[in-house]
Amino acid sequence: MTSAFPPKRILVPLDFSDCSRKALNYAVRMSLESSAHLVVLHVGPPIPTFAYPLPEATALQTAAWTETLRERHEAAEVALLDEVRPWQDSVEFELHFEEGEAAEAVVRSADEKNCDLIVMGSHGRTGLRRAIIGSVAERTVRHAHCPVLVVR
Repeated sequence: MTSAFPPKRILVPLDFSDCSRKALNYAVRMSLESSAHLVVLHVGPPIPTFAYPLPEATALQTAAWTETLRERHEAAEVALLDEVRPWQDSVEFELHFEEGEAAEAVVRSADEKNCDLIVMGSHGRTGLRRAIIGSVAERTVRHAHCPVLVVR
């Protein structure tokens, strides 16, 4: 994917932290200057997998998880709308919700939504945890096929 500046589609992952809200503010300002479309993404935790010996138990568990996912999606949509409400009349945006590992979901969503820029917050993890698993921002920068602006 080739990137274009000014960007036409900006992906903004939002986990409702102060850092991600600051990134959203940057993305909104960029959108106002360039008329870019914003894709606001929230990534929920991955869906756990369960192994049950009886098909009936699996069907019941699937129904329960389907309801849980619907509720999580609705709650995330309300929270995302609250975050973008101040700009909804001046910025074109869409809300997107994914489950799974955050960096993978961000990179996949940027590709699927044809975004030419990702604007995301940095969470500044340090020490052994960062050395072992790396941060979401670092993994996104390494794997994204478009530029990534990391906001501190």
